[in-house]
Amino acid sequence: MEIEWHKIWQEVLDKHLPLLSGKEVEMGDREFSRQIRLDYYFQAKDRQNQVANAPLWFLKKYNVMEFKGPDEDLSPGQVRYYAGRALVVEGIQAKPSRVGEVTLTIMTNRLPKNVLATREFAFERVTPWLYHSTWIKHMDIYVFVISKTRGIEAGDGMALLQALDGNPRYRMETWHFLMKQNFANTADLKRIIMKIDKEVGMSLADEFRLEGEIRGEIRGEIRGEMKGELKGLLKMLRFVPSSQRTRLEQAIAAVETHEQLEELEAEIYAFFQESA
Repeated sequence: MEIEWHKIWQEVLDKHLPLLSGKEVEMGDREFSRQIRLDYYFQAKDRQNQVANAPLWFLKKYNVMEFKGPDEDLSPGQVRYYAGRALVVEGIQAKPSRVGEVTLTIMTNRLPKNVLATREFAFERVTPWLYHSTWIKHMDIYVFVISKTRGIEAGDGMALLQALDGNPRYRMETWHFLMKQNFANTADLKRIIMKIDKEVGMSLADEFRLEGEIRGEIRGEIRGEMKGELKGLLKMLRFVPSSQRTRLEQAIAAVETHEQLEELEAEIYAFFQESA
């Protein structure tokens, strides 16, 4: 079954733009995008970043985004074509002027070597996955290369983009890497993965569910072994200053390893000795 990459991209942006850009979204306009033949267009309320590690931190007030599928190469001609679309967005209104407030971002899986080597564009590397050009005066053009983010731990926003890695050779490795990090948006990552490759997604879901069950069983066994000692520590809390009891009760409830138990024992016995 053919993967609808553009649809997946649009759904990710519709739901997660504030996390990805660090900006409050004022308007996303699908109809406007269709009229000017843009892959995606949105306006941000301001240029101040609200989210740490936002991977698209560089976006401005008016934003044109173009996507290249995993089997597509970005060419210099296409960069010119996309820039022309962005110039239409810039010139669509005279007041207030949009000059200097438009960003063109091209998202691609493959490193576009011919584009980056085109002297006219004067692309400069910002990070291993992000390149910036000021070829058009007062307009920022960025190329974001998804494949170059593999193995990078950079938060929930970057993880959403990494999940869109289109290379089947690295897909399983990348998704496994993401799932192990236990992000707050793991459920969203799973949905993206399932839309790209349901079979691999189901396999990963089963693997991590089993790992979770095993970890739970191990924690249960350890707490069972330490049950008597934990009860003893709870009784010792009467010798602890009242200001410390709630914190230590919570710490005892959360003990999962013998090392944690020993640390708590040492702390509580220190209070016991002081009161003796």
